[in-house]
Amino acid sequence: MATDSKKKGVSKKTPPRQKKTPPRQKRNTPTKEKEKVVPEKRPSSCDFWFSGTDLPSHYVSSHLRQYAAELLRSNPGSTVIIKSAVGVHGPVFERIYVCFEATKTAFAKHCRPLIGLDGCFLKGLYGGQLLSAVGKDGNNQMFPIAFAVVEAETKDSWTWFLNILLHDMNSVKPQNWAFISDQQKGLVPAIAELSQDTEHRLCVKHLYSNFRKRFPREELKNALWAAARASTEPQWKNAMDNMKELNQDAWLEMMHVCW
Repeated sequence: MATDSKKKGVSKKTPPRQKKTPPRQKRNTPTKEKEKVVPEKRPSSCDFWFSGTDLPSHYVSSHLRQYAAELLRSNPGSTVIIKSAVGVHGPVFERIYVCFEATKTAFAKHCRPLIGLDGCFLKGLYGGQLLSAVGKDGNNQMFPIAFAVVEAETKDSWTWFLNILLHDMNSVKPQNWAFISDQQKGLVPAIAELSQDTEHRLCVKHLYSNFRKRFPREELKNALWAAARASTEPQWKNAMDNMKELNQDAWLEMMHVCW
């Protein structure tokens, strides 16, 4: 019994509670923020600016000129022209024109003298426009002739591109050249100021895309394409007379475009 009472009187000792130490707080050490690269102001006359934040200006200029030199070395007789201006922090790239000897010789000697012109945006860091000149070969497939990277699609940039292109073509085989394009900004007046040995025609697909906004009728569409496909003057006059009977305003607009 004594032993049982002793057992009952004995209480188990609970271990002492450990003091919870608060977690160490991180020292507020000043962190170096990444310096934001702010591009320098670009000249208003040009959209291409190689500033010191990207690459040294002299390096970019020499790299581009080395590329042009390599094109001329590997393609003798080609035309590569770089137009640049002197900026505050180095050279300012404006335009580059490239026409390979093989393409201009083959097109001038063996293809029809019809050149298609077009331009598109360059979705990159520096933007700009890509101007291109293409033709059709004997299999009626696209035949690239020349291209240029310019700051914007203006009358001045198109005139610069077309004058060099005509010089390249006439240096191989002088003849009358015809251009086909849409109604892009600056292109129509640039072609109008070229020599009298050139002609200009508009792409009917782009022409109709603007025409149908005002004249959506199916009969006018057929009349327009009939006039475009006419291979003789009487056929063209009959198609235009049909359009005149359908809609006087549509006929006046097309006559204004044609003449």
